[in-house]
Amino acid sequence: MSLFYMNVFRILFASIVIVDLTLAKYRRVLSSVDQCTELGPETPYNTTVSLNFYGNPDSLSDDDMDLISETLGGAIDASSSCLDVLEVVKIDSMIDRRKLTSREVYDMSIRGLDDEEIDFDFTLVFLVSYQCYFCPDDGLFENDGSRRKIMEDMKHGRPRRSVVTEKFNEILRNSNLSPKVEMLNRISEQKQMDECGIETHDLTTEICVTFMGDYTYLREDQTEMDTIEQAVMKAYNTMNQVNPYTCDKLFRKIHKVEYHEVSSIDRDSFILTFAIAYECRGCKNTGAKLFDERVSMFDAGRQDLHVDFQKIGPMELECSCDIQAKFERAPTQDEFSRALKRTIEIRTAQGEIEYVTYDATNGINSEILV
Repeated sequence: MSLFYMNVFRILFASIVIVDLTLAKYRRVLSSVDQCTELGPETPYNTTVSLNFYGNPDSLSDDDMDLISETLGGAIDASSSCLDVLEVVKIDSMIDRRKLTSREVYDMSIRGLDDEEIDFDFTLVFLVSYQCYFCPDDGLFENDGSRRKIMEDMKHGRPRRSVVTEKFNEILRNSNLSPKVEMLNRISEQKQMDECGIETHDLTTEICVTFMGDYTYLREDQTEMDTIEQAVMKAYNTMNQVNPYTCDKLFRKIHKVEYHEVSSIDRDSFILTFAIAYECRGCKNTGAKLFDERVSMFDAGRQDLHVDFQKIGPMELECSCDIQAKFERAPTQDEFSRALKRTIEIRTAQGEIEYVTYDATNGINSEILV
């Protein structure tokens, strides 16, 4: 074969390769466009998500809440090319007042009206309606722990929580919400569990908690004692709300805390014993306690306190868990202890606790089954 024909052959071969690569790239782009132009489901999907923030929830207005809803919808849309958010609605925070006496409801309504504005972690809950093309119907988000590789330039289907969180904070930094809301810590997607049909039982127990301070002044201030009792209840319940680490399928929830005994340790510290009334699904005569232990060597315990420290709220689906929760258990004593310490710190900064501090070194001494 002559040199001339060999060169012509090389040119033709190179041209074919270039054309083939171009067509392949075009087919990939066309395929992604075709996916997004397919008809979605007749009825949109609905899901409930919990957003945990760091900031000052007391400073948020109705307009701010609307802006958070818009930001969430925009962050989800921007994180997936084939998912359309139709509506984001905030579910109002509230406490289950059926479990409270009229005096407790009154006390909670008048306390903290003049709270000092401080920043802490808090949770807001939203209902998200969306339409997704070629997505499974088992949740809004892709599993962040999945090993499936998704090319950065082909983000079809469901977005990852980590990507939505990053996009939300990017939008947040350029919005009027900052510094009221400094950052989004995490997102949880709620799912109502099958155990919701199991009978709920009312149980009681006692816990002993070590404090530092002057008990003489504390026992003369019933309002502060009430605040400490509420802090104990809040610390447990907030750690057992929807989160991406644990799911308590017994759905234990404290609805009454009452101090009934004090034991002096020394001049500056004492132990308060609290009677705890709580509900539990399917726990009767099982020996189940208020606290659980870690379930395996892979359960390192919850390392953060990205939970809700508001006095009231948030409202969540009854007996629900995070779709991606890793372990089935209630809070451990150590997790509760850290949450109680932070709750006491916040209520102290808000001016509601003056005479005592929580002794994190000794913490929760014991749980006594009643």
